[in-house]
Amino acid sequence: MQVSLSTSGSTAVLQLEGAFVFGGHRDLRTVCRPILDNPNTQIIQLELSHVDYLDSSALGMMLLMKEKALSAGKEIQIKGARGIVLQVLEVAKFDRLFTLLH
Repeated sequence: MQVSLSTSGSTAVLQLEGAFVFGGHRDLRTVCRPILDNPNTQIIQLELSHVDYLDSSALGMMLLMKEKALSAGKEIQIKGARGIVLQVLEVAKFDRLFTLLH
């Protein structure tokens, strides 16, 4: 999985590409740490339009990220999920835990 970061105002966008699986947790954590510490960032969007697969460890990473974001006074949004990725998020009821943007 590749992770890139862009910002626009108070929103940080994490663009994820490829398979969102446990092997990408270090890259994701490395990119997220400064975002969570940045007082100017209020919203963190996980852009998943280029993710073609995610597993249960990805769901766990998103839940952990949400917990840390809430502690830092930030909101996590999931954007662009489609196909099987969207189906997994819906089956896991992530639409109740996160704002899903299409």
